[in-house]
Amino acid sequence: MFSATWPSGVRDLALNFQTSPVFLNVGSMQLSANHNIEQKVEVIDEYAKVGRFFQILEEIMKTVSSFIYCCMYVN
Repeated sequence: MFSATWPSGVRDLALNFQTSPVFLNVGSMQLSANHNIEQKVEVIDEYAKVGRFFQILEEIMKTVSSFIYCCMYVN
């Protein structure tokens, strides 16, 4: 489990799903997330992921500043 931020909700998840979670901090603990960032989550069929990913890339390449963070859950 990885997180770019470490709010209390993420800490709780780590404690619920892992027996010995490790916290690794890179940088300052005084920094906070930019609240102007828009985040979207899409849950789609496994076989549609690659096509949707390229569709999103095509859409966001029209903008100047975009970042995609992908997380895959394997059961």
